[in-house]
Amino acid sequence: MLRYVVRRMALVFPGLWILVSSLFILSKMVPGDPVLAAMKEQSELFSSADFSVSSRQYAQKSAQLGLDRPNFYFSILPATYDRQLYELPPFEQKFALELLKENVSWDKIQSLVKRVNELQDIEPDSTLQSESRLALITLSQWPADPKVLMEHAQVLMSDLSLAPRFQQAAKEIRTTSKALNANGGTKWQQFLPQIIWHGSDNQYHHWLSAVVTLDLGPSLVDGRSAWTKILLALRWTLLLNLISLMLAYGLGILLGTYAGWKGGSWDRVFQFAMYILYAIPIFWLATVLVVFFSTSEYGSWTNIFPATGIWHTSSNGSFMSMIGGNVTQLFIPVIALSVHLLAFVSRQMRSSMVAEKGKSYVWHARAFGIGERRIFWKHVFRNASSPLITMLGTLIPAAIGGSLVVEVICNVPGMGRLMFDAIFGNDWSVVIGVVLISGVLTMIGTLVSDVLYKWVDPRVSL
Repeated sequence: MLRYVVRRMALVFPGLWILVSSLFILSKMVPGDPVLAAMKEQSELFSSADFSVSSRQYAQKSAQLGLDRPNFYFSILPATYDRQLYELPPFEQKFALELLKENVSWDKIQSLVKRVNELQDIEPDSTLQSESRLALITLSQWPADPKVLMEHAQVLMSDLSLAPRFQQAAKEIRTTSKALNANGGTKWQQFLPQIIWHGSDNQYHHWLSAVVTLDLGPSLVDGRSAWTKILLALRWTLLLNLISLMLAYGLGILLGTYAGWKGGSWDRVFQFAMYILYAIPIFWLATVLVVFFSTSEYGSWTNIFPATGIWHTSSNGSFMSMIGGNVTQLFIPVIALSVHLLAFVSRQMRSSMVAEKGKSYVWHARAFGIGERRIFWKHVFRNASSPLITMLGTLIPAAIGGSLVVEVICNVPGMGRLMFDAIFGNDWSVVIGVVLISGVLTMIGTLVSDVLYKWVDPRVSL
């Protein structure tokens, strides 16, 4: 048994590594820019309606968040790409990549980047023409389209209020942009790969280091510690799932045992009802409960529970006092989670009861004159309830996954709601913490259920 537990615990680490690595890949594939998202959330200088950022501001914030590093330990790029590409700031790097895809030579790209940086030194004050001020603001955001760059350079060339050196820079941009597609890299070189080694100073290495040291850093949204936000939300998720599992197991075992033991018409009605409950999607059930039982839209008698969006949380009060203030808020999410779990548990219990009561040892016990009560409690119920212990390991991840949907619909301040907001806000320090906790709880739950199953039934081979 000890060897089995140690071997299973050793497999937790490769499982978590695969989980974390998959999450890192997904974080690079989702749309949106985490740097811009963090600047919008944390900066008071820009309003959401009129948000603009210069390449210097972007580079500073990107370096602060560690997103200016390469993604992995090495990169496999076409031979036409220069190794100095990763030395450019993020905005310039995106611009250079767009041009490299069009087979533009690296020398022309460097010339363009240098001239645009010169023009960014100009303050767009009132002495300039309005078109020139707009062109400078756009240039400061590093447009990735060379055609846009040429248009704004043309505007700056015609503004006589600019200093001669700035006019010369705009002229060189115009000239270089016209020749972008001339004398580029050889096309066949695009099919030759080159490996660029970045060492350990990359985003994936720091991502793994944060996981190993459990130092996720601050949240990109509000600057608070990611673990602080996760642990505050974890209490509500654990409470919601604990209550739901207790209700599902308590009522499910009772109903499944009675239906499996008695049989007859009650068993047929029970199976039909449980199939319907199991087929109901959790998100649909939670939405219906919210719509029909938290508003007066369909009659005053339907407004049973308070609005699910209002939760009384306070950093000063204890967690038990917050539970007391939100008892009525928990009814709808608990019911939405419990119904699906209840149907699953009761159907499994009913099937086990039917299988056990038809075995030969039950007939032998009756032949020896043993009473029905003793046969039921001593043998049938005990053997039929053993699979429910193993099933607990599969119900834990199912409950956590279902609670994510319910928490979003009912606005429960738990891990599901927190991860939902963090994904749309590109707050990956919070997302990785939530996924880690969910993964660890799932693996531990599966291990505990297997060990308990062996303890209950020594015939089981691990």
